[in-house]
This record gives sequence, C-alpha cells and structure tokens, in this order.
Amino acid sequence: MDDPLSPPPSREIAFDSDRGVWVLSRYADVLAAMREPALQPVSAKKSKNVKVPDESALRDLRARVLEAFSPANLVEWQ
Repeated sequence: MDDPLSPPPSREIAFDSDRGVWVLSRYADVLAAMREPALQPVSAKKSKNVKVPDESALRDLRARVLEAFSPANLVEWQ
C-alpha cells in the first residue's frame, strides 16, 4: 500500500503542450531553471508573462526564490 503522505515520484523534464509550459519536478532541474537568465517567470493564472521591470529586478526575484527553496528549508518542510 502506498503511503498517501509520501511525495509523488519525480519525473524527467516534460513539455505540456496543452498548457504550453515545461514541467519540472526535480529539485536539481528547478534550481538549474532558476539560474538560467534566458528564462522569465510566468503566471499560472494569466496568459501573458509577468512584467519584470529590469534585469536587476529579475536577479533579485531569482535570488529570493532560490533562498526560499534552499536545501535547508526543504529539509525542514519535509
């Protein structure tokens, strides 16, 4: 019997063509994506990209997200 509290198994990176998005489920993949300057954040509720004022704001956003999902925080949340 599967433990209902266990997280689902991680998957390889996949493109969801119905939604037009890449699906990342592994920490290493999400971390790599957050460090990729060519990627921009998008909203799940809107069809347009989130407006980022400039490159320094984008770097700040990435830094805050990386800090929030640090390995220490993930261990604590588990």
